[in-house]
Amino acid sequence: MIENKFNVKLHEHLNYFLDDERLYFNPPAWVNILAVMSIAGTLLIAVFIYFRAIPGMLLTINVVIALVAWYSTTYKRPAKRRVIPVYILAIIVMLLHSGELHFGSYADRLVALFPNSFGELVIFTEYWFILTFVLTPTAFYLLAAVGLFYHNKMGNFMAWWLFIWSIVFPASHYILPLFASNGYGYLPGMISAPFIIVMGVVGVRILVTHQLDEEIVL
Repeated sequence: MIENKFNVKLHEHLNYFLDDERLYFNPPAWVNILAVMSIAGTLLIAVFIYFRAIPGMLLTINVVIALVAWYSTTYKRPAKRRVIPVYILAIIVMLLHSGELHFGSYADRLVALFPNSFGELVIFTEYWFILTFVLTPTAFYLLAAVGLFYHNKMGNFMAWWLFIWSIVFPASHYILPLFASNGYGYLPGMISAPFIIVMGVVGVRILVTHQLDEEIVL
């Protein structure tokens, strides 16, 4: 008798997990904040350890601004889907901007401008720069575009991340050489920087002015 009840219960549980009924994943709202802070915090620690202060400071500024802006705006009222074309275009312009960085040897030039900021064990080379700051983020940006379509909170955070980074990072091409030990000089990215900054400003404006009318709690 007990064995029959056990078999029935087991069969019910297997049917629950193996059938094709659509399941919805609606975590509490605080999970999104925790996930964002955990991912961003881990990334910042890794960048400071392996790439040192200059890339770490740029990323810290970007994370703080994006987090505050996201929580103040599109966290409860996600951006409307009209932001997606600008978002995709910003990714394309960022990749074109990265082409100038790559062919101009941005990482090597930055190390030359600030020789005391990068130790012998730092792996800030062209290969690691493109992999860490261009290719990997682009994959996440494209994935987040799906989140923007479904008004997902994480997708909206990535939109803020991209647009703020499109302003902070290109602007640093003009600011960092001011503090170089060997004098002001050309830093790869200066030519295409204004274009990506414009995309960042346009994207921020859309995120602020085009949000859903109703709040999404989950």
